[in-house]
Amino acid sequence: ILAEVYAADRSHLDRQIDLAFAATRVFDRDAARFRLVHCEAGRHPGPHQPHIRTLCDKVEFLSASTAENASLPLFLGITETAVPKRAFGFGPATGAEDAMSHAEMVAEVERFDPADFLVFAAQDDATRAAMAGLATVPDLAVVAAEYQVIATSYEDLIAQVGELKEEWDYLQANAPILTFQVIALCLVAFAAPFRLGRSVVALN
Repeated sequence: ILAEVYAADRSHLDRQIDLAFAATRVFDRDAARFRLVHCEAGRHPGPHQPHIRTLCDKVEFLSASTAENASLPLFLGITETAVPKRAFGFGPATGAEDAMSHAEMVAEVERFDPADFLVFAAQDDATRAAMAGLATVPDLAVVAAEYQVIATSYEDLIAQVGELKEEWDYLQANAPILTFQVIALCLVAFAAPFRLGRSVVALN
């Protein structure tokens, strides 16, 4: 029963890791496309150029907040490899674990705070004013619409990373379950050795 409970918790974490990685890829793709289409010099000359520049600057700023903050990719990578059972020596070592011990990786994840990214607001007074100004121009309304997509992608990224941190913290809090399982395996080995194989499979 304990093994099944832990496996269910771990499956939640695995799913959240996938969602966080997907949200990161979506944001990176949308931001790169926006910069390529709208932010190159001379793309949109005219009186509304300041509005476009405001949005381009914000996209650059948001991209830098994820690309230059090494804690985000490190956090995503570690949560994918540093599952609590590795502390007991189960499962093959990974490249990340060759460079960092399990304890070091856990400490790194626990130091990560998604709130650090909340200071980078995807929509503020300046961007809303720029979007409103562009929305009134038929040829430039698409720029405002595409920035809205980027803002939504960034907000979703932050939300998914925050949920991943919560899932990780919950799983770590329940890691002592593994200790009871190891004790139970020892008892099974003496009392019912024919069930030992099945118990080991459940633990893994």
